[in-house]
This record gives sequence, structure tokens and C-alpha cells, in this order.
Amino acid sequence: MFAAYLEGEGDSLNAAITRQKEAQIRLDNAKGPQERAAAEVAKLAADQQVRQERATIRDASYALFSSEIAGNDPVAQAKVAEALARQQLKDARGVVEKANAQVNLNNAQKALNDAMNEARYSVYNLRQAELQAMDDDVGAAQLAAELARIQLNDAIKAGAGTAAINQLRGQVITADKAARDMVINEKLDEYKWLLDMGQITQSQYIKYLESLQSTLAPGSKQFKDLALTIKQLKDGISSDLQANLPTSLRLPTLYEVRRFDQTGASSGGATAGIGYQDNRQVSIQIEVNNADQDTQGIVLQTIEEALGTGRNGYGSRRYG
Repeated sequence: MFAAYLEGEGDSLNAAITRQKEAQIRLDNAKGPQERAAAEVAKLAADQQVRQERATIRDASYALFSSEIAGNDPVAQAKVAEALARQQLKDARGVVEKANAQVNLNNAQKALNDAMNEARYSVYNLRQAELQAMDDDVGAAQLAAELARIQLNDAIKAGAGTAAINQLRGQVITADKAARDMVINEKLDEYKWLLDMGQITQSQYIKYLESLQSTLAPGSKQFKDLALTIKQLKDGISSDLQANLPTSLRLPTLYEVRRFDQTGASSGGATAGIGYQDNRQVSIQIEVNNADQDTQGIVLQTIEEALGTGRNGYGSRRYG
């Protein structure tokens, strides 16, 4: 009767304990084998009921603790759940109950590990956003590639399946390529800015591009695009020199020099004789400043084509 009263008051644990004590008294006072056997069965049932009530209170206490202390923190919640699973395994009785408790503990530990990893990944994601806000796209891309490798290693350590690991490996490859492309694009932008600002010559710009091209795979699209750009730049330099240099220099021909000399001689009263041979030397000095050897070579070739053959130059070989 007292046990029923306690249940009515909501005190199910003390009600079960009361029934357990009553069952123990009946077992102690049992007469004969049949009565004793019945008392033992009743005692086992009472013991089981007490254990169940205690387990219910234990689980409710952990749930309350998780709600009040852990709040919405996934890591804290996972830690409480893992602690509960450990206690459940400790309290387990029998093979089946212990096996089920061990499964629950394994799942709780996995959930805790996942929650901690997610918290760690969030730090990388936050830093990546900060780098992007500072226009450091290269740093952000490199950090994304590093995070992809960390996630792959974590999955391998956790014993993830083949499909999940292969997917993460693909993400690593993609992230690494994005980081490399970002580095190359940033260098291209920097070189172009230096050229547009007049801080480097076009020949220097070409050399920078050739140096960058040497770091690329010969069959890649970037390698081919750079090769085409370099060729167009070189062709543009050669075309500009051939089209503009002779016109802007307006070098006198040998005929014009002789004509001028003969005109000057006539005005002085001298008459040019038949078979006149001009053995004088005419020196024309052309300076090419702030140019590298490649550009100087193009200039010399253009002057040679403008003057023709049979012209001699002295000194620093300003023209051919």
C-alpha cells in the first residue's frame, strides 16, 4: 500500500525500492521450494524495476544538465551525451545490455569528434572570410586548400568509407588548383599594373611572363595562353619598330648626302668634276636608351634594313 502511495505522489524510485524490500522479506520468509522460487522471481523483478527507475532519473538528469549548461553549443552537448553513454555502459547488466550500451558510447564518441571537427573547421572558414575581406584572395584560396586536406586526413583517421574519402580527395585536388590559379592570376595582374604604370618596360614585362610560364605545365591552358600573349607582345614590338623607326629617324641616303655636298660646292664657285668619288666619311649616331639587349637587337636590325648594305659603323656599333 505504501508503494502505491509513493507512486501516486510521483516518487516512482522510492516506490520501486519499497517493493524491492517487500520482495526481499517474502524471500527471507519463504517456506518450501515453490514458495521460495516464486519469491526469488518477485525479488528479481523488483530489483530490475529499481534499476530502471534509477536509469530513468540518471538520463533525465543528464538531459537537464545538457539543456541548462550546454545550451546550443554542439560540442558541449556532445560531451554531455558522451558522459551519459559512459555511465550507461558502467551501469549495464548482462551481455545484451552491455553490448547496446557500448554501441551507444561509440556513436556518442563519433558525434563528439564530429562536433569538435566542425568547430575547428569553422575557425578556418572565419579566417578565409577575413582574408577575402582584406582582398587577399591568394591567402584565402591557400587556406581553403589547407582545410580540404585537413578534412581528408580527419576522414581517413575516422575510418570513413571509400566513397567519402574519394570525394574529399577530389575536393583537395580542386582546392589546390584554385590556389595555384589564384597565385598566377595575381602575378599577372601585378605585372600588368607595373607595365601600365610605366615602372617596367614591355621587354621586362615579356621576361616576367616567360619566367611565370616556365612554372606551368607545357600542355596546360594557362601555358598556351601565356605563350600566345608573349608571341603577340614580341610581334607587336617588332612591328612597331619596323613601321615607325625609319620614318621618325628620316636617315639621309647616300644620294642625298652627295647632292647636298655638290650643291654646296657649286655655290662656292667650284664645279664638280666628272668621275667624282666621294671618299668622305659621314657619321650618324643613334642612341637607344633604357632598353634591354633584345630591344637593342631589334633596333639594329631595323636600321640595317633601312640603310641597306655596305654601310660601316664604328665605336659602340650604334647601327649596322
